[in-house]
Amino acid sequence: MGVEVRHEHGQNFYPHPNLPPARGKELKFAAFRRFVVLLAPLRGSTTKAPGKAGGLLLPKEYKMDKHISPVDLQKAYRLINHGPTVLVSARHAGVDNVMAAAWVCALDFAPPKLTVVLDKSSRTRELIEKSAAFVIQVPTVAQLQLTHTVGTLSLSSMPNKLKLAGVELFGIAGHDLPFVAGCSAWLACKLIPEPHNQQVYDLFIGEVVGAWADARVFSNGRWHFEDADPAFRSLHHVAGGNFYATGEPLAVDD
Repeated sequence: MGVEVRHEHGQNFYPHPNLPPARGKELKFAAFRRFVVLLAPLRGSTTKAPGKAGGLLLPKEYKMDKHISPVDLQKAYRLINHGPTVLVSARHAGVDNVMAAAWVCALDFAPPKLTVVLDKSSRTRELIEKSAAFVIQVPTVAQLQLTHTVGTLSLSSMPNKLKLAGVELFGIAGHDLPFVAGCSAWLACKLIPEPHNQQVYDLFIGEVVGAWADARVFSNGRWHFEDADPAFRSLHHVAGGNFYATGEPLAVDD
């Protein structure tokens, strides 16, 4: 039986997350609820304050986690090249929101661009259309429950959505955007307006204007999942509450 793989960069690959149960462990939302609770403290505890959208905003004096390091924009595509489920966040007129998205893809190198599919019913899409900016972040296995929650609840009908999901937001100088704490990578984007694509295909294009990653799992321009705590591995949504985690690395011989 063949095994499909996902390309990271160069000659490095990770097994495709949609492996049969015999070859990879499936993360089921309900079954792994206890597992996620045990790993949640890895995100770190911080002082919390309520935000306008019902989330948990870190105070202004909050200092960015010491493990977060800038990523060269020429290598920013590597943060999403392995096909992870992502969190999309946006801000407009004092309202912040975060949603989960499975259909995101690198598009170009210089300047770096990406695409993401956003349903017309999502409040995050509305904020992006009005602000012309958004953040793509790569959540971890430790954020399984958070990812599922922000992907199923709507801010329009549940104003305290972010608080219920346990989302903590922080800021990065020079970017008026909400960044989700505890992720492994962040890409700040400015919207490249394409009205036809947005309306007909729900396809949004963003130019990456800033990129960062947690150095404990991404450094020197590449992921190091095999050397990091398994809680840092990326999520890959299958359907419903079912996910896979990024597997072991594979490298092609020279």
